[in-house]
Amino acid sequence: MVDGGMSTEEVASTYFTSQRYVDQRLALAKVSPRLHEVYAQDGMTLAMLEAFTAHPDHARQEQVWDAVERSHYREPWRIRNMLTETTVAASDKRALFVGIEAYMAAGGQMLPRYLFDDDEDGWLKDVSLLDRLVAEKLKVVADEVAAEGWKWITVDLELPYGHDHGLRAITGAFAELTRKEQRQREKLREEQERLETEYADYDELPDDIDQRLGEIEKQLDAFERRPAVYDPAEIAIAGVFITVDEDGALARVTGLDMADAGFRPTVANYLGRITKPRILQAVHEALGEEKVRLIDHLKKDDMAREAERLLADTGWLPEPLRLVAEAPAAETSAGQNGDDVALPEFFADDDDGAADEATGDPTPLIAAE
Repeated sequence: MVDGGMSTEEVASTYFTSQRYVDQRLALAKVSPRLHEVYAQDGMTLAMLEAFTAHPDHARQEQVWDAVERSHYREPWRIRNMLTETTVAASDKRALFVGIEAYMAAGGQMLPRYLFDDDEDGWLKDVSLLDRLVAEKLKVVADEVAAEGWKWITVDLELPYGHDHGLRAITGAFAELTRKEQRQREKLREEQERLETEYADYDELPDDIDQRLGEIEKQLDAFERRPAVYDPAEIAIAGVFITVDEDGALARVTGLDMADAGFRPTVANYLGRITKPRILQAVHEALGEEKVRLIDHLKKDDMAREAERLLADTGWLPEPLRLVAEAPAAETSAGQNGDDVALPEFFADDDDGAADEATGDPTPLIAAE
């Protein structure tokens, strides 16, 4: 009937069934004749045959069947994964970041939509094109961020574990909304409240209303996620990590290099406040066991002074200052050298008596808990 010119909608109406059901039967009919023969001889289940509709190429379908036929792993999901292993799911963060429309406009192709899963969004065939589009879009963002004057920028689709080691987040302030933006936000909130009230008794929202509420939510969220404004003095010593989160949204994290911010471990600001074992641990982390043996026999005061000398140019930081966890919003000041930067009081655990009071009254650094 379809070959005769009827649409799937007309066929569905003729047989009093859904268009989706007709589309599914047509997809099954396009599977390799060889696999249909296997199914007819009870060599595979209907669910397995449905899985082969994930890829339209008969040669690829038969190649996957030859592989699974010899194994004990014939689950439909495994067949689908094998058929699509050289493609990228439309739900992948790369696809979400670039957008299907932009990918298609650049000449990208999609596999036919898998019709036997309501959550299936499709598969992108040209992975190299997608990766190029991701890189190009990230470069545009990086160029924009670089123009802000940050000391360094790191751009990566997947930031490695520990990428923020030795850094600490800095806090910016959101720019005030203009009057036009305030009016726009208020109108969106009013429309959102009106629609939610009007359709409060509906078990299921109409598609157009559901779509509109989603658009409103995104626009309101954009107001809350507008870029922060940072102190130029902090920008000059801090950097930015740029990546893409699992939802395909651009993720930007600012970090402050505490060593460049002026902190150096000294007797006054740190080493004089901690125990001998922790002094030795610091030297070991920064310089290794050989340097530890140079001072492990010294008394506490002498050990702290010698450790200050050894650690002076290593860039070593106490562990709490290495974290990039969210810190309370507060000002952070750094002097010209390490003596002008104070540490939180919880560092003080001197085993030889009360810690000496730190000289001066600098603004304390904020360490993540």
